[in-house]
Amino acid sequence: MSAIATLDSVSAIWPVTVYSRPATSVKSIINLSEFINEAENETYTNPYAPHVMSGVDKLHAQGYKGEGISIAIIDTGVDYRHPALGGGFGLDYKIQFGYDFVGDNYTGYNFGIPDPYPLDCNGHGTHVSGIIGANTPVFTGVAPNATLGMYRVFGCSGGAANDVIIAAFSAAYEAGAQIITASLGDASGWTEDPLAVLVSRIARAGVSCTLAAGNEGDAGLFFASTPAISIDAIAVGSVDSITIPRAVSHGYFAINSGLNTTFQYFPANNPYPTNISGYSLYALDFNTSNPADACTELRCNTSSLSEKIVLIRRGTCTFLRKIANVQKCGAQYIIFYNNENLIVNPQSPNGVVSAMVSAELGNQWIIHLKEERTVTFYFPANSTTTILDIPNNITGGTMSKFSSWSPTNELYVKPEVSAPGGNILSTYLTDMGAYAVLSGTSMATPYIAGILALYRIFIENFGQSTINTFAPGDSVHVKYTESAPSTTIDMTSNSTLSVPCVRLAKKKKRRKQSN
Repeated sequence: MSAIATLDSVSAIWPVTVYSRPATSVKSIINLSEFINEAENETYTNPYAPHVMSGVDKLHAQGYKGEGISIAIIDTGVDYRHPALGGGFGLDYKIQFGYDFVGDNYTGYNFGIPDPYPLDCNGHGTHVSGIIGANTPVFTGVAPNATLGMYRVFGCSGGAANDVIIAAFSAAYEAGAQIITASLGDASGWTEDPLAVLVSRIARAGVSCTLAAGNEGDAGLFFASTPAISIDAIAVGSVDSITIPRAVSHGYFAINSGLNTTFQYFPANNPYPTNISGYSLYALDFNTSNPADACTELRCNTSSLSEKIVLIRRGTCTFLRKIANVQKCGAQYIIFYNNENLIVNPQSPNGVVSAMVSAELGNQWIIHLKEERTVTFYFPANSTTTILDIPNNITGGTMSKFSSWSPTNELYVKPEVSAPGGNILSTYLTDMGAYAVLSGTSMATPYIAGILALYRIFIENFGQSTINTFAPGDSVHVKYTESAPSTTIDMTSNSTLSVPCVRLAKKKKRRKQSN
């Protein structure tokens, strides 16, 4: 190594390091395909909350949707078969260019098997792609008419080596991308990192680069991520959405075989099957204030719960622990009733169908059971999962708790800008529900890339070429919420939901590669 370093043709030597797979907080992965593909704008009128927060909805109303802008994504790949992403890969589709550098079996510690088609087997890259370019009757991406490219650098498991990621950035630049976005990285506070150096050079050459600041907010200050630390790139933090999209299904219940009453429930994965219609409700505890319902092992000396729907209060221990305890008594179908401000789609293991209902409905059912009435359920065969936007009155519009803080080890302010990244509905793998709600700076980063695509149209009309860095002079400070509105403090970093002053860089000509 020392001999190589002495060569005149060698200016620097860096080790090959492996980046971890992008981490996100998975809120729900639900099969929304039927609802989203068949819904009409006239019947679903809820605005897409991230666009309301950022003002993108106003640009869309004026007809600006990213036409003529080329955006390259470096990620886990993309399910280009997804109808909301164009349904294919190549010049006739939304996703027109890209490459798979690694193949499915790559882990970061072995040799990848490249492939011309960057098909996703993880879901992360598909979700990122939808934030930029999805086009559905229910919601659209930030720049739904932009041309997208995908460079896959992760296999189905494991990480990605920095030399592969460097190759992907170089390929995206050579392909003529005007914007490159990457929701990946690992902790590092030094701008001399080789990937950070390359990204800075690409940005200085006229390509806007957006990079995820990281999800290590709990680590506190001086925990920056590379390549987001690149001096000339844009590091992006996350703000929680003002609503929480939840998948909701419909069923019926009857008291003592009386009239059916419609109710809404929030499924863990899929709606309850119609073949359990006629099953009755069973409660472990009639105490609606018990904070630890089903958190301890049960005595299974009663009849099997396999043909019952078990009602359990949320709280104290995890959903999975509660399910494991009642599974030992044969339970396969479970309804949780809420005990907190924000209702969620619960977790559920294979072999169990679970869902959540409101605290009010759960308490109502408990009253009926205490008075020895029978609560019986019916689930239609054609039940369609729909979307319910729940107002996020606790953390909506504030910095996400997970979003990494400034500064870098060299005292650069990173991130420079923040965008909606908490509780974001977007596309997902078609064989895993097709849509998902995820959280992370991974979601905020493509959002800024899409905003740059819209804003770039204005800039190019004035003869300028690209946007590299955000200036603090016209930023909107965002609060940080620990757990409730009463515990907010002003952020001192330049976090913003708007597009403030920018520095423009002269664009250099590059070679345009064919697909």
